[in-house]
Amino acid sequence: MLLRQYRILLKRTSKKFINLLLLLIIPFTAFYIKNLPVEEKSTVFICGYYMEESNSYLAQVEQELSGHQDCFTFEKCSSMEELKDQVASGRYDCGFAFDNGFSDAFIHDIKNCHIRLYTSPSSMFQTIFSETLFDRLLDAFSPAIAANYLASNSATKDFYRSSFQSYLENQYRNYMNSDSVFRLSVNNTGAYHGTTDSVDLFPVHAFTGFLLFLSSLVGLLVYLKDQDDHIYDRVSKRKRLRFCLTGILANITPVWLISVVTLYLYEQPEAILPFLLKMSGYVLLCLLFAFICLLIFRHYKPFVSALPVLVICTLIFSPIFLHLEDYAPILRYLSYLFPPTFF
Repeated sequence: MLLRQYRILLKRTSKKFINLLLLLIIPFTAFYIKNLPVEEKSTVFICGYYMEESNSYLAQVEQELSGHQDCFTFEKCSSMEELKDQVASGRYDCGFAFDNGFSDAFIHDIKNCHIRLYTSPSSMFQTIFSETLFDRLLDAFSPAIAANYLASNSATKDFYRSSFQSYLENQYRNYMNSDSVFRLSVNNTGAYHGTTDSVDLFPVHAFTGFLLFLSSLVGLLVYLKDQDDHIYDRVSKRKRLRFCLTGILANITPVWLISVVTLYLYEQPEAILPFLLKMSGYVLLCLLFAFICLLIFRHYKPFVSALPVLVICTLIFSPIFLHLEDYAPILRYLSYLFPPTFF
């Protein structure tokens, strides 16, 4: 008898120890991610390009592409083989090749002008890179294309002069940079500074909020299982609610402590008291949701059947990994039904 109880105790202790180790992985992972270089945390997609010829038009395109340094960047290759190898290896999302004579064809015979696009099975953003590249090409070549049209069109070629090309270039630049054509009106009197945002693929804040919510549901699940096993038959309803509350708090407390350590390491808040108040308030919100579930389901079997649905709906509608409200704003109101939305 004693040996059996010892085995049961050892089994429960080992499970709690394993769960604690799994929880401790979270702050260590957050600390590691926090101290990674910015380049390793952000997502950058690179497009390669190779130009066989060199002239002032392509030099302008190259200069503008080199200044395009957000999450979609361009990189020049020194040879066609380098371009193909980088695309095939997956380092480049895609690649563009400009053959010799491209500039002349783009100005004089644009219908038969071609740019070779290289992709791999992992290519995803060739459309974005194509739009960006064509925008830079048209910006560089538009004055020359207009001058060629005037020189070759039957209605204008008689009075066209070669000096018109520099005039067209100046007029084109003045037009594109004119405040009367493109103007932004804002109420903020301060200066605007553009920033480049990186995509963080490790949503620690949202993930810890979801773990706290999930631990409260598991605590309620354990209470309902004990209730259906008639453990609380001799206890009054008021004391049952007290046992339910303490059971959920006992299940959520270690997760709360690990979450506090994790977010403190990852976010490094300046004021600790508002941070702790926020974490405690979220725990109260999770408790409220758990008691609402208790009033609705009341027993173990209905709740254990509904638990996967609650978890899946939380992952879908709460902005944890997906932000569906960007596509359908009405889904924002559905997200308010789940506590992780407010974390």
